[in-house]
Amino acid sequence: MRYLTFAAASLLLGSAKAYWKPNQSQTYNIMLYEGHPDFHSEKADIVEIDIIHEDHLKEFHKLGKKVICYFSGGTAEDFRDDYKEYFKHEGLVKNKYPEWDGERFVDVRKDSLKPIIKARMQKAINMGCDAIDVDNLDLYQARPVKNEWSNPLTKEEAITFATWVGNTAHSMGIAVGLKNCFDIVDNVGKYFDFGISEDCARKSECQYYKNFIKTGKPVFAINYSLSYAPKVCEFQKDMPFTNVFKDKMLYQHTNSYDIKSCGHVASAITPEEPIMPTTANATATSLIPSNDAGLNPSIISGNNTIADNSNTNSNNINGNDSSVKQIAPNDKEINDQFKTKNEDEGNNNTTIVAGLAVSGSVVGAVAIFAFLKKNPKQYENIKRNISRSATSVKRRLTTKRNENN
Repeated sequence: MRYLTFAAASLLLGSAKAYWKPNQSQTYNIMLYEGHPDFHSEKADIVEIDIIHEDHLKEFHKLGKKVICYFSGGTAEDFRDDYKEYFKHEGLVKNKYPEWDGERFVDVRKDSLKPIIKARMQKAINMGCDAIDVDNLDLYQARPVKNEWSNPLTKEEAITFATWVGNTAHSMGIAVGLKNCFDIVDNVGKYFDFGISEDCARKSECQYYKNFIKTGKPVFAINYSLSYAPKVCEFQKDMPFTNVFKDKMLYQHTNSYDIKSCGHVASAITPEEPIMPTTANATATSLIPSNDAGLNPSIISGNNTIADNSNTNSNNINGNDSSVKQIAPNDKEINDQFKTKNEDEGNNNTTIVAGLAVSGSVVGAVAIFAFLKKNPKQYENIKRNISRSATSVKRRLTTKRNENN
């Protein structure tokens, strides 16, 4: 009887699917909206891409990289091939996600969502993804969910859905990461193989991963501004997080440093100062400090394009790559938004607006920076609007390109 019990247990263990898991010694980079990665310059051991970029996955695999595939679990996005599937189920699709055009929240309590998520997991497995990042599992914390739903999600319901996601991925044979969900990580961490945090230092939330990281599982920390580097050092000094400093547009370029040398690096970072050009032909992009989150993609050079940040894992925080690609709002749109804002707010910044017309030049860049210093709130609103527009265009162009190939 004892023999039979042991044999049965061995059989069950043998039938379990083995899958790759990342570790705390591996480096990481994320590039969800990068349409043309510089594959051979990528230094990270692990790269995260959107699940629509199957061609990127193949190229990174050729170079020996491990690839995490991203998709959203708590929202429906109109550029995905299964978007219409959500609307076949009553009550599944909810209100708009205001921060992202073409994206809506979904009710993760509905059983009709599960086949859609499982199909995406299977797609990732069929593609050869090494792991998946299922985003938006923490919808109960989102203001549009809390304030606009007649029956908002609860923390307990989020735990139930996250647990299902982790268990389902493992049963299908693929590693899965826990994105954010800071205050439930102790409840559901055992069902996930790694963590992905966004701005946990800025939000003073890194400590929530303390127990998770003690198990040996890695946490890939995405920080959206180098100005928070001192906080990263403060909150993570006893925890081996893997940090990257990214623009919110999540292109390939990343600024990184070794957390072990925090004291030296943090003291050298002066995000409030502009990075001045080293050559007379420097573009406007190189004049603006790339350590301001979301800045580079929003400041457009004179030929209506976004700066191509393809120098991956560079230790240079200036971001002085003058090559360009990716369609974005043009100079007239930027000038018009600044002008409208100035008129509406009653600010007398005609000199600044005039300077913006010289986008791509030293005058234009310095004018933008001057406006930023004097009018930070207005500038942030303008920058956010342009970034959203560029992201929306980028998503649709990328999807269209994949459909045509």
